[in-house]
Amino acid sequence: MKNNLIVLLIVLSNILFAQSSDSIKARAIFDWITDNIEYDIEAYQNNKVSLVQCDVENVLKTKKAVCEGYARLFQKMAQDSGLECKVITGKSKTFGFGDHAWNAVKIDSVWRLVDACWGAGGYRGNRFIKSKNLFYFFTPPEKLILTHFPDFQEYQFLKNPVTRQEFFGSENTGYSPVMYTLLLAEVSDYSYAEMIAMNVVTGYGRAVITYDPATKKYLVYSGQFTSEKEAIEASKTVENCSVKKLVK
Repeated sequence: MKNNLIVLLIVLSNILFAQSSDSIKARAIFDWITDNIEYDIEAYQNNKVSLVQCDVENVLKTKKAVCEGYARLFQKMAQDSGLECKVITGKSKTFGFGDHAWNAVKIDSVWRLVDACWGAGGYRGNRFIKSKNLFYFFTPPEKLILTHFPDFQEYQFLKNPVTRQEFFGSENTGYSPVMYTLLLAEVSDYSYAEMIAMNVVTGYGRAVITYDPATKKYLVYSGQFTSEKEAIEASKTVENCSVKKLVK
């Protein structure tokens, strides 16, 4: 622990304390984390996420983290540099809804939103692809709320907060993904299912991935279609997709 704290102090002294502006400090922290910490894909894909992946000392030691590990490290570095910072927990919307964590940091008396995890890159299969995305540094609240729903309404930082029903849809206010009426794909590889789901989300709205133990396949659904014909047209944008009726 002592060695890791020394590493943290060196990082802070080199890139933070020499900066006079709070926003520059926050950006230096974001840059260091997104440049040096990769997503712990193995823990995520094998359902082995635990408090270990969220511990600041462990993140510094392994240079790996899941979303809360990114958020806790950002908070620790921000606080040690004199910034007020919170870890925000809630749900994120990509394909379906999942637990997530990000940060709010106070810059010149204004709370600004940061997601170093999403800002660090993504993954293909079991490999992390480093690709810094500055959209997730000081993201406007009205933009982040499209994909990030905090557990506590005040952390939306919006004059007119978004309701749970507006974010999740009337059928999803309890956070549980709903099995919709049209099946878009059956695939055996999770990463390929994610690619299909992202295609669906980008072009046609929300998508959900589930695993069918009977067929040992991942099923990708969307509930944004008003007819089977519309879904078939949408499926043409995704390789090797099929459209079938699904009984709820």
